[in-house]
Amino acid sequence: MEGRRSGTIDTIRLDGEGNWFQGEYPILHDRTCSYLHKHIELDSQGHFVLTGEDKPILIEIEDVPYWVTKVERTIAGFLVTLTDETIELLDPTTLWSKKKQALYCLVKGGRFACKFQRVPYYEITKELEQRRGKFYLVIGGKRYPIAKEPPASFLKAQAQAIKARKISLEEQKKKKKKIGKKRKK
Repeated sequence: MEGRRSGTIDTIRLDGEGNWFQGEYPILHDRTCSYLHKHIELDSQGHFVLTGEDKPILIEIEDVPYWVTKVERTIAGFLVTLTDETIELLDPTTLWSKKKQALYCLVKGGRFACKFQRVPYYEITKELEQRRGKFYLVIGGKRYPIAKEPPASFLKAQAQAIKARKISLEEQKKKKKKIGKKRKK
């Protein structure tokens, strides 16, 4: 409540279950949540931001920025509908599983991780096959293994973004020190 009275903006956050919050307060309005999902981007330092305003607003993402809300089987494979209401063809080579029956994939050209909500998760698991302790998604007679971690290319890109953030923070600290020294003179 302090942030609301003092005029400061509480942090906007997307939790690990796909729920939006401003500070400790849940954002429940469907159109507002839809707006937020449609305006998620990465800035040049790899921070998640909301665009669409005068300047980007930093946000916290606890797990993933997008969620699969619907899965539809087609001749070409699976179409997935995301929380920003876009529809993409699932790239089965990007599937991985972690934590308590959670299935993930890459979306938006491999730039973002995405988690399956419960209903689409159960829909797609109907198409899984198990062999020798490993799970595979079968599409058109071809088996795609479900990995235990994200694709290496995605992990490498994330590591580079983290490195860029650290460099950016160091540069900001140096600038603050220079300003502090100038003020002392």
